[in-house]
Amino acid sequence: MSVVPQLPEAFYGTVELGGEAAPVGTVVEAYGLNVLNPDRYGFNPLVTHEKGKYGGRGGFARKLVVQGRYPEAAKWFYFFVNGKLAQFQAPDGNWLYCYAFEAGEVRELNLRA
Repeated sequence: MSVVPQLPEAFYGTVELGGEAAPVGTVVEAYGLNVLNPDRYGFNPLVTHEKGKYGGRGGFARKLVVQGRYPEAAKWFYFFVNGKLAQFQAPDGNWLYCYAFEAGEVRELNLRA
């Protein structure tokens, strides 16, 4: 049984590396069991162009894009900053490692590694 790719989910936000704003040129990426062709379109991984930020808020700003085939049991993925496993800040303020894919969403998500 094959699973049809869903709409992607896109991210932007702040990024810290070792407790400091990540420098320009930092590589931010998302990886998981069912993430498709992470670098095929140049949006995953994404290289920072501004200190402490990845992607941008506006409709035409580049974002970290996650595209995949997600059956219910395998919709989780992880963020990495310069190859190090990163945490993201959940809406309740907690820092978590494992993110659940939500097709079609664009989210501001702060990361730290």
